[in-house]
Amino acid sequence: MAVASIGVLVGSMIIVSEPSLAYIRNIGKQIEYFFNREENTFNGYKVELNQVVEDKGIEIELKEIMLGDGELLLSLKVDDSKLDKSYFGIDKNKDCFPYLDEPKVQIGDMVFTNTGGASTSEIGDETSRNMLLTCTLDNLDKNNDGEPDIENFDLINNLDVNKNYDLNIEINKIGYTIEASKLDTSNMPSYMKISGVNGGGVNADTGEQFETRTGEVHGNWAFKTSINAKKLVENIKSYKINKNFNIKDKDLEIDVFVEEVRVSPTKIKIKRSFKVKGDKPNIENESPRFLSFIVKDETGKEIELTSTIDLSANEELIKQVPFIEGELNKEMKEIEIIPTIEDWDNKFNPIKKFKKESIKLELK
Repeated sequence: MAVASIGVLVGSMIIVSEPSLAYIRNIGKQIEYFFNREENTFNGYKVELNQVVEDKGIEIELKEIMLGDGELLLSLKVDDSKLDKSYFGIDKNKDCFPYLDEPKVQIGDMVFTNTGGASTSEIGDETSRNMLLTCTLDNLDKNNDGEPDIENFDLINNLDVNKNYDLNIEINKIGYTIEASKLDTSNMPSYMKISGVNGGGVNADTGEQFETRTGEVHGNWAFKTSINAKKLVENIKSYKINKNFNIKDKDLEIDVFVEEVRVSPTKIKIKRSFKVKGDKPNIENESPRFLSFIVKDETGKEIELTSTIDLSANEELIKQVPFIEGELNKEMKEIEIIPTIEDWDNKFNPIKKFKKESIKLELK
């Protein structure tokens, strides 16, 4: 395994902390690029690393990291041109998409597991891809067994802003989707593994059906640095709402509680809970109905949110998803939060808005 740090351009000088200039690459993509933001918008929040680790013929360059509200963003460049993919039945001239297994992340003494989140990828140059990987940091592993001991862990409220934290990021597996019929397992290196069937399709040329599996490359791509969350924590705007309201839809009456709204440089999070009075919808006999929210900025533009919950869900499931959240691609001055019910029975107008219960916030 080879490790190197790339030089940083300062004025007209290049400072290189490792001896080989061969590790100097094109700059690649800033984290801002993936959020459609202006260059250097996140200066002060993000850390430029430009660390390169090569193992098993795959080179990963960790360009930038940024700690967010319950997440860690990784801007990466992956070059697998030295990997012999013939064992996976992949032609060396064919573009194939590698996907990274969820990293193990450690911040100080806090170890996080089940970090898998969203990822974005695009072709970089002839041999590499640029990626933005989001690691969710809400499952805390207290005994280092790979299983979460504390779920819905609130990282931001457990950071000392006056302290520098060692940050370790470790990736142990990289996968490829491959056609099972093209596999060549003879003399396959021990660090290559084949998983079970994960899908399939029909060959457009022959009309024959085929199965796909996951080809795995096991290795160690580990990165180390240190972070200080002071600026991030200071710039997360937290608004205590503590608003109870009651909404009705057909035969349902729902008590909703909006506790808090948090706005960070890249995300808005709404902490809410609800309770259905009386009988909940019967999912076997009825189409599902969901409680969600619409968030609009001062121009009326909607922000796409995740994590709607079926109104038939039990209280334990509701507690497992305390926040709904959305990605931000600009700074906002004001927001309006409108509760909604989405009813799949109503095909032409499935979303019912409760504007009288809307919450308006001026973001200061």
